Amino acid sequence: MPTKKGPEYEQTQRLINIAIKAGQTQEKIAKLCRVDQSTVSRWKKGQSRARLGQVKPLLKQYGDRIERSPFQLYQRNIPEGCAPSTSMFLKVEGRLLLREAFETIPEVRDPPEAVRISVQEVTKGCFALVIERAIGRLPRSRDKYKVVNLRSRDMPWHLPEKGYALLLDQEQILGTTITLHEFCKKNWSREFAGLDRLGLLTTLALMNHGYIVDGLEALTVSVGEAEQT
Repeated sequence: MPTKKGPEYEQTQRLINIAIKAGQTQEKIAKLCRVDQSTVSRWKKGQSRARLGQVKPLLKQYGDRIERSPFQLYQRNIPEGCAPSTSMFLKVEGRLLLREAFETIPEVRDPPEAVRISVQEVTKGCFALVIERAIGRLPRSRDKYKVVNLRSRDMPWHLPEKGYALLLDQEQILGTTITLHEFCKKNWSREFAGLDRLGLLTTLALMNHGYIVDGLEALTVSVGEAEQT
């Protein structure tokens, strides 16, 4: 039921994440909304919703961003002889469901190469699959295991060709991500560590966003069998 602070604000989690991405800390948000930090933490995780009156200070600063449709921006390779322009950027509407990056298996390929896969939900049941590559100029900084930070802003991600941004239905997106590691080995002569798990990660991402995936094998135990174990 509504309180003196108004009804629940349905976009609480999104608003908190927007504020944090803009540089606010949970502590600062708590002070603005006059709540404790643990409450803000629950809002951020989607475990509870704020009342409209509580988040009015945030809405004044970031409310306009709530109305914007989510999108991602990708950069294409600049063809030789062409001057850089905004036409080298590809805007893809839709929320990001999955983004994973994979590096070529160490000591197999020199110079090193990486691939980044993004899956966006353009509309219900329609997905964008975007495949970016980074070749040769990977950041030199590595961790103690000599692994490149693939999430670094210094990564030179780019779309190699127009055909690497696709619109697919659910069956197609699952089929493509499950077999993508074989495509890379056959067509690029590249093997990326962990890319064979992309189908699993995509399936999990779809299920976590409310999609039903048919054909999964389920581990079940009958009551009688459970009592015997």
